[in-house]
Amino acid sequence: MSDLKVNSIAGSTSTGVHIPGHVIQVVNATFDTKTDFTNNGSFSNSHITANITPSSTSSKVFVSINTVVSVDSTTTTFRYLTIGRNGAENSHIKILRSSYQDTGGSDVQDLTIQHLDSPSTTSSVTYSLMADARNVGMAVGGRMSTTNANQISTITLMEIAQ
Repeated sequence: MSDLKVNSIAGSTSTGVHIPGHVIQVVNATFDTKTDFTNNGSFSNSHITANITPSSTSSKVFVSINTVVSVDSTTTTFRYLTIGRNGAENSHIKILRSSYQDTGGSDVQDLTIQHLDSPSTTSSVTYSLMADARNVGMAVGGRMSTTNANQISTITLMEIAQ
């Protein structure tokens, strides 16, 4: 049998040891408000947003957003959601459409949207949930038909070493 004895282990840089695939830092934000949308043809930021400053230009950032989305049930128009980076679309688009009529007059759907991003920077990066309501009603973080039925929404950012 062999024994390995070490007095100390030091990283090769001032930022420490970066093992590919491990989580370097986590940022989490929680909200209990909602954003109403009626925009058409372009994405707008919601209130669900968080900032992270990657420690390396080679790092990836895993973005996970959990919220509730409410859409006007009087139309079958598709609505679009995406994760934005610094105010610009940055992920695949999630498409929503009215699916059932609830007693409050709005369709309510749980939403989880995730994206693995390569920001290639060591400057602060802002991630947010963005929406395009296609000129009909949509609310993120609560029910359209009321102002006092907001749900908890979260955004989690994880810097992943490469």
